[in-house]
Amino acid sequence: MFELILAVAEVLLIIAEALRRLLKVKKVGVGIPVGVNGLRLTLFSVKEVKHVEVNGLTRAAGDGFKLVLARLLVENLGRKSVKVPSFYGVLTTNLKKSYESISSSLLNRRSGVWGGVTTYREFLSRRVPPGSYVEGDLLFRIPKNEKPVK
Repeated sequence: MFELILAVAEVLLIIAEALRRLLKVKKVGVGIPVGVNGLRLTLFSVKEVKHVEVNGLTRAAGDGFKLVLARLLVENLGRKSVKVPSFYGVLTTNLKKSYESISSSLLNRRSGVWGGVTTYREFLSRRVPPGSYVEGDLLFRIPKNEKPVK
């Protein structure tokens, strides 16, 4: 059991270091990879959306807000399988305000929406074999009058 706890702690430290490096870069842009300890994290895309679909349910940000999806790609460049934990992120807007990523369960359910719905792929904890990758989204809810800084 102790070895399992140490292994999980080691992976969390690796991910924390990768995120620290990602945030330390002055200009983080789409497609700029950041590597640490055999993992490469790439911000694949950032887009504003009105609605997201989660497990067949349509969800919306609510009045006065909009949603931003940030797609991440995490590649395992090492020789061993690695468990990548769920990600947490912070988005900065043009007004220099910061917003934490949220769970889709915090959004309002919407029915009768046809078109303009984007599939949300929550970045869940999972094992990544050597030479493989996983993709997932971080979800942000920001005021309509703000824009994500790219």
